[in-house]
Amino acid sequence: MLQFVREIPIRIHCQAPSERRGFLFHLSVGFSKDIDPDTGMSVNLVEVDAWLKDLQNVFQDKVLELRNEEHLAARLTYDCRDFLRRYTVPAGVLITFVRLSEERSGVFIWDQNVREGFFSQECSYFLEFFEEGKFVDLLQMHFKWLSPLSCQEDLFSEGLKLLKDVRAVSQTDLAETLTPFKGFLHEKGSILESISLEYRSLGYRLEL
Repeated sequence: MLQFVREIPIRIHCQAPSERRGFLFHLSVGFSKDIDPDTGMSVNLVEVDAWLKDLQNVFQDKVLELRNEEHLAARLTYDCRDFLRRYTVPAGVLITFVRLSEERSGVFIWDQNVREGFFSQECSYFLEFFEEGKFVDLLQMHFKWLSPLSCQEDLFSEGLKLLKDVRAVSQTDLAETLTPFKGFLHEKGSILESISLEYRSLGYRLEL
């Protein structure tokens, strides 16, 4: 089984009920296909890139109409997945994930482990650690939420609310402090599915 990822930028022009917006997403798509034992080949990457180019052209040439209580990135992850399936299904290629990254609004993901009608959102936060007045490390905290497609909440801000007292916690006690947040259920149905801590200068990542 050969697995690979291709990435393209994609400009999205959308019309919501109350405003018109423009976004630049970085679209990453994971693909998988068995290797042919006779030829040793799996899939033609030039052909895959042509699929993504078609997607880019189609989505950039239209204005995406959003309904009330519809999340742009969630809608787009499913639309991109379904568009590419027109090519991948006949070719026997499996789409393993669709990931959209937008600098101002976070990272949004559909993958094989997310049930239909839901999507994942990733939010990152940075914390500087000092000990005895000396800068020790820059810590990046990753919160991954599982959300219904109707999610309209600013989950980055919701994460900040959970982290409001973390700066007062020592580095040693941080993991113990954050662990109870895992599984937190927001009143609108989003679940804080996972938390990880990435120590940037030390080069390791801790999954809680």
